[in-house]
Amino acid sequence: MFRLPVALWALYALLLVVVVSGRPAHLAKQVSHFDLNVTESLGAPDCHERVIRYVNGVYPAPAITVNTGDRLRVTIRNRLESESISIHFHGVKQTGTPWSDGTSHISQNAIPPGKDMTLEFHVRDQAGTFLYHAHNAMQELSIFGALIVQDQKEDRKHFKYDGERTLVLSDYWHNSSIAQEQGLLGTPFKWIGDPQSILTNGITQFANCSTSGKLSPKAPNGGYAVTTVEKGKTYRFRIINAATLGFFRFDIPGHKMTVIEADGTLVEPRAIDHLEINAGQRYSVLITASSPSDKDYWMSTQAMWRPKSAPNGWSILRYSNSSKESTAPAHGIPPTSLPPKGPEISGWMDRHLVPLHKVRIPAPTGPTMQLNFSQINTGPVGANTVRWKIGRQSYVLPNQAMLLQHYNGTIKDMDPASKPIYVHKNRVVDILLQARVGTLNGVCEQHPFHLHGHSFWDLGGGNGTWNPTMRPDTKHAVIRDTLTVYPSPSAYFETPQPEGTGCGWRRLRFVADNPGAWMLHCHIVAHLVMGMATTFLVAPNDIPPLPANFPDWMTGGIH
Repeated sequence: MFRLPVALWALYALLLVVVVSGRPAHLAKQVSHFDLNVTESLGAPDCHERVIRYVNGVYPAPAITVNTGDRLRVTIRNRLESESISIHFHGVKQTGTPWSDGTSHISQNAIPPGKDMTLEFHVRDQAGTFLYHAHNAMQELSIFGALIVQDQKEDRKHFKYDGERTLVLSDYWHNSSIAQEQGLLGTPFKWIGDPQSILTNGITQFANCSTSGKLSPKAPNGGYAVTTVEKGKTYRFRIINAATLGFFRFDIPGHKMTVIEADGTLVEPRAIDHLEINAGQRYSVLITASSPSDKDYWMSTQAMWRPKSAPNGWSILRYSNSSKESTAPAHGIPPTSLPPKGPEISGWMDRHLVPLHKVRIPAPTGPTMQLNFSQINTGPVGANTVRWKIGRQSYVLPNQAMLLQHYNGTIKDMDPASKPIYVHKNRVVDILLQARVGTLNGVCEQHPFHLHGHSFWDLGGGNGTWNPTMRPDTKHAVIRDTLTVYPSPSAYFETPQPEGTGCGWRRLRFVADNPGAWMLHCHIVAHLVMGMATTFLVAPNDIPPLPANFPDWMTGGIH
């Protein structure tokens, strides 16, 4: 984990004493208070220096560990110089607390510089691997951390392991998120490009990390994340994709993985030789440290379904009894090139997922809601202003948070491009996500879709265009919160296709049992900024009132 200079961290410590940690799982359920102090300073996670955001002085943000059923009280302190922020707890359903979802423009307005905001919510009936991240503009690029919800009694009933390790995978650009957003929304449009680096737990080495064979002093912890295991023991690796673009393939040479969890749902243990994980998704896999212990194992992370991947997605698996134990990872030299990825196969990972606990899937209570999406040019001819649309238009974030507009009765006056889809309470909703070739380059892309406020059954997908004869896949219907619409038949390595060609589709089903204002969006942050989202107002008559301590500076006094 990359740290601020000592002098700066000492200054922050004088201003605020914070503790972000878990506690033993056997303790009674209680309220856990966490302070998240967001600052910015120069940093060099891959040896290239630029301004990055820190949470409590570290990058990425510190892990939060709690028990299932606990109540969290999280105080977010915005100490950035000029940007507003919000923090979303990805995968937490926020049952009964829709104002704590941390989604700027939807559940709340963003927190201005110098302001604090406290969110309080239960983690009800959920356990597993989650994450938290910024949810305002492009800030997720540098504000993210692991959220672990323990239920060791349930886990240990089904799986045996000796310890846990957490790996947070992310992508990293050398230009700022502000510059990226300006390019995406500008005329002419400028794409963000592929990242310069793929980080593991916040670090890697870029090509300029060393000079004349000597490691740059900018390389934190020697430049590579090191995960230490003990010979003969089995570990639960919690693997989180906090990337904003990358669909990753993750490999550990010399070790098999057994997948046991997907997005907070336990699955039947299945052996896999590699892991495929999309942005916003999380998996737990079991690893047994049974290989020779006298060498480092170079774990690799690389992007799939893209024209190319950053070549430095390396981290180290090291045995604690290795002779290299006291050797700084700076002296390690990774292989000259990443391992072959093999062919990209739509739904490869999904075939290995079967829910451990069988749950009856309710039948839909209305017609399937089909949401077609594609890229469009919204400017005049030749202007090259690019957006994504879902349905008939590109989504426009409202100026005032949708949930607050619900309370003050002004949703009816919103821009049509910002208005929500109304959903009755307890309706069982089927959504068919259909990707189509847009007006630009004839290429299909993969899209990780995330639904706020609810989990859903992932009922599978396919290539091309959906038709009603294609039945839901109930065998592999794992309850998740983030799924992948795969790109075919015109992905980057295939022949471009005419506008309107079906790229691929995915079907999900959820029960609208959580009143509130909730977003469904592509978790590629650049696509979200470009309008690839829609919103649901679920059971508006049953949305609970704002708590009395909700800040007046945000609501204008609405309670």
